[in-house]
Amino acid sequence: MKAAVVYYSRFGHTAKVAEALAQDLGAEVRRIEELKQRSFMAMGWGAITNARFKMKPMDLDLSGYDTVVLCTPIWAGKPACPARTFLHDARLDGKEVHLLISTGGGEIDKPVVILTADLAKKNATVGLTDRVITGFGKKYATDAELRQAGRAFASKVKGAGS
Repeated sequence: MKAAVVYYSRFGHTAKVAEALAQDLGAEVRRIEELKQRSFMAMGWGAITNARFKMKPMDLDLSGYDTVVLCTPIWAGKPACPARTFLHDARLDGKEVHLLISTGGGEIDKPVVILTADLAKKNATVGLTDRVITGFGKKYATDAELRQAGRAFASKVKGAGS
């Protein structure tokens, strides 16, 4: 299986998960990066209004990959705008995309519905979905817990590919 892990991480939590996931899958890993970092309020407003943010170019051709994993946090109950911008721009025709959503504790049903619709527009389908609770309030998951969550999802992805 040739896999690519693509992620957006504002504060680094999702990055730790995605990097451990990619390492366990033996996958290529790429970070989605904004041209301009926004304030917390702008991030939430962007999510509410389904904004597309300008992104730094990503050197990644997905045509040679069997598996794509997208890791994204939730903003205002929706997938982070940079992840949605990536999906809008990516060539995912016929791909199965696994989703790992990081959250402060909220449910992922609504973000999965949104991402499923985004992927359907790209003629792609959703494979596995899961969430990682990165923290709530002032209690955040440790780096070890975040890496373990990435490895656990990698194990599920490997099992789905057999």
